[in-house]
Amino acid sequence: MATLGYVGALLRIAKHFSGAFKFLIAMPVYILYSVLMVAPLFYMLGQFRSGIQSSNFYLAAVLVAWALVVIPSVVYLGKYRIHELRRAGYFLPARECFNKAHQYAADGRRTSFSLRLRLHHKGADLAPL
Repeated sequence: MATLGYVGALLRIAKHFSGAFKFLIAMPVYILYSVLMVAPLFYMLGQFRSGIQSSNFYLAAVLVAWALVVIPSVVYLGKYRIHELRRAGYFLPARECFNKAHQYAADGRRTSFSLRLRLHHKGADLAPL
């Protein structure tokens, strides 16, 4: 239920806002969603506190039970709604950027790969080195 509300809220926010304002409004929604996803874990830890303190088996069982509660919503988000959220501007894949970190290898030396990246980014056509 929390995931359905989270996805719906993000899509409504993206429909009416954009840019940094969209991010600022979506951040409290994300924090609330995070709290709702972790709340069952804290509830189960409180319920089985004495068992957890006496045996690590209880802790492992509680963590597995929490994972069984959370995994369906994560799968739903990642499998069925991720494309819709990406179209709205959320969960975008990382894009390549060519900056100093890509240009330099360890000890500040340029490598043939980093030089090729830089030249390719500038439009040069390079033969294999």
